[in-house]
Amino acid sequence: AAVAAGSRVLLAAWLDGRLAGTLTLELVGSENQPHVAGIQKLMVDPAARRAGIGRALLRRAEQAARAHGRRLVMLDTRRGSAAEALYRAEGWTELGAIPGFELDGDRRPQDTVFFWKAL
Repeated sequence: AAVAAGSRVLLAAWLDGRLAGTLTLELVGSENQPHVAGIQKLMVDPAARRAGIGRALLRRAEQAARAHGRRLVMLDTRRGSAAEALYRAEGWTELGAIPGFELDGDRRPQDTVFFWKAL
C-alpha cells in the first residue's frame, strides 16, 4: 500500500531469473524533513553476495531519492556487518552508534551504526 501511495520505493534485483536482493526506500518523514529519505532494508540473498547486488541496489536507491527531491538519506546497520563496510566504501558518513540497539536471531543485543549521505 505504501508503494502504491508513493510514500515508499521498493527495489528488487534479479540474478539468473531469481530474486537476489531488495531495498526499501522510505520517502515520508517528519514535516520539517521533506528533503530526507531513509533506507529501511537492504537485503541480499547469501548465495548471491559479493556479486555487486547490494552496491547496485544502494546506488539505485540514491538515484530514486534524488528523483523524489530528497537531498539527504539515512540508514542504519549492525556494527561489523558486510553492509557496514559497503556503506563506508560508498561514501556514507557514520553519525554514531547505539550499543545493544538491535537484537540478533538469538535475541542477543547488537550494536547499531547510523549513517547519512548528502546527495
